[in-house]
Amino acid sequence: MRHPLLIALMWVVAVGGTPPDSMAETGTDDPRGGAPGEATPGISLSGGVGERDAVEVVEGRGGEREELKTEIRALRGRVERLEEGLAASLRALHIYALPATMEFAGERVPFDRWDVGERLEREFLLSVGNRAQVVLWLKRSARYFPYIQSELRTAGLPDDLKYVAVIESALLPTAYSHASALGIWQFIPATGRRYGLAVTPWWDERRNPESSTAAALAYLKDLYARFRNWPLALAGYNAGEARVEQALRQQGVSSYYQLALPTETERYVFRALAAKLILSQPERYGFQVQTEQLYRSHEADVVQVQVRAGSSWRISPRLAAPSIERSRSSTPRSCTTTSRRASI
Repeated sequence: MRHPLLIALMWVVAVGGTPPDSMAETGTDDPRGGAPGEATPGISLSGGVGERDAVEVVEGRGGEREELKTEIRALRGRVERLEEGLAASLRALHIYALPATMEFAGERVPFDRWDVGERLEREFLLSVGNRAQVVLWLKRSARYFPYIQSELRTAGLPDDLKYVAVIESALLPTAYSHASALGIWQFIPATGRRYGLAVTPWWDERRNPESSTAAALAYLKDLYARFRNWPLALAGYNAGEARVEQALRQQGVSSYYQLALPTETERYVFRALAAKLILSQPERYGFQVQTEQLYRSHEADVVQVQVRAGSSWRISPRLAAPSIERSRSSTPRSCTTTSRRASI
């Protein structure tokens, strides 16, 4: 008859559970309740594991179980923290309070109108709830805002107009819309050409942040001279000045906030207001991007290359291999020249 302790240890090894009390009391050879001397599947009663080996195996399994328990506890802790963070984010969406007063481009937002606060809150919550998009706004703004702000100051235009680029393209020079609008400022071809941008199958300056910014500021300045009101000017930027003027005449009102316009245009100014609220105080809404994680401007050289008619960008790797993909990011891939010589 084997020692009850050894039988209990063998039970743990074979079954993985706690041995029944009756086994320790009776000292039976068969831990599965069989007749004395009858072999039990999985346990050899003759020539089997010795007491020392059994103890070592059990201790080994015990160590693995402790490691698993530790990992499970760590995973539970992480899940709990994630759940708490999600719950906090969801609660935060309900407790964010809009400011009592607000200005955009030096003009007061009329919160005294019953629908203005609700329309702004809708755009604000939709924006702040899309956390990945806001983080990308913040990262890209470090690359483009300094230049745009400088140009706005030079042109004598309000700093808040930089948020137009945010809601138009999320600050992506390659952004392209179903209406064929392209670039950070989302010019359609006709308007881009009207404001001096080259728009051809081979070269499109709407992708150029500097050229398109100059054109956008000139367009916004003209719109403001036409409407004498920034919300109406932004509506004209989105829907076209002719459509806004027609709506003003037909509806007999003078305020953007009273106009019935296409849905996208009715939301347009409120989206710009929401972008200003979030990007001017990102920490207030739980957004913190480390300085080293912000996107910086690319260092680049400006070069002139004379090419023969029919030449394509395939020549560029021989001239400036490291920058060919950057060139393509601001120029159509099928860039070929139609004149005998061209300066690029």
